Amino acid sequence: MEGAGVDVVSAARAYVSGMVAHVDGMKALILDDDTKQAVSASVSLSEMFERQVYLVESLGTRNDSDLTHLKGIVFVRPTPINIMTLAQELKA
Repeated sequence: MEGAGVDVVSAARAYVSGMVAHVDGMKALILDDDTKQAVSASVSLSEMFERQVYLVESLGTRNDSDLTHLKGIVFVRPTPINIMTLAQELKA
């Protein structure tokens, strides 16, 4: 039955939009390899800028810039390595 399936790209776009809509102000979006692929396939950079997401970065990427003016949104799979990496990032 054509048309009855779920539009995965639209569902992903709606999920990401909802996630960033709940945070006011300038934002940074932190992703793992899998979520980065899903986000890049469903949301353009211009859409991210419209939603005040000014930085999209991989979890574990070392950035020594002062980014305290950005609010962080972490969208990663809950794997042991991601949780460990996130914990290390939050300690730093």
